[in-house]
Amino acid sequence: YLFEQLEGISMKQNVGSCVIPTGLAIFSMLFGAGTLMFPINVGRIAGSSYPIATFGFLVTAAILPLIGLIPIILCRGDYVEFFGKIGKIPGTIAIFVCLTFIGPVYVMPRIVGVSHALLDPFIPGMSLVIFTILFLALTFLITYKESNIIDILGKVMSPLLLISLFIIIIKGYFTAGSTEVSSISSGT
Repeated sequence: YLFEQLEGISMKQNVGSCVIPTGLAIFSMLFGAGTLMFPINVGRIAGSSYPIATFGFLVTAAILPLIGLIPIILCRGDYVEFFGKIGKIPGTIAIFVCLTFIGPVYVMPRIVGVSHALLDPFIPGMSLVIFTILFLALTFLITYKESNIIDILGKVMSPLLLISLFIIIIKGYFTAGSTEVSSISSGT
């Protein structure tokens, strides 16, 4: 859908009206809780070796995902075409494995579990089963119409994500205590 939207823009129309929400949507898809919390922990553990840890994190959390977008962009968002380049049967198997992994096997249970743990202090007593049903129903309702996903991510979720990130940074800057040095990276 994203590629159809970009193609439909004439040179006279404001390209920013589509490109900015799309860029923000990509940002919100690639930037998650792990991208916020993991580097802090890596930096703490890395100690004086933080430059190599920073490089490794940038490669694995930023550069590789962006490189992964390139083939999808070249295939105009058509994952069947993308995976079809390795053959019909291997492509179908690859699609099945990817969608199974993204869906019920790993990613969705992790997202639901992390969301439940995050919201548990605010809604104490809600069982994981009820939370899962409500969370997945809401997710389905929001994403059911494919043409709305980029708008929701780019115009709603990304601004909320950026505002939240800004609040965390400011609060951390003004309320952070001293940082203890980790002995893990010193070889002891």
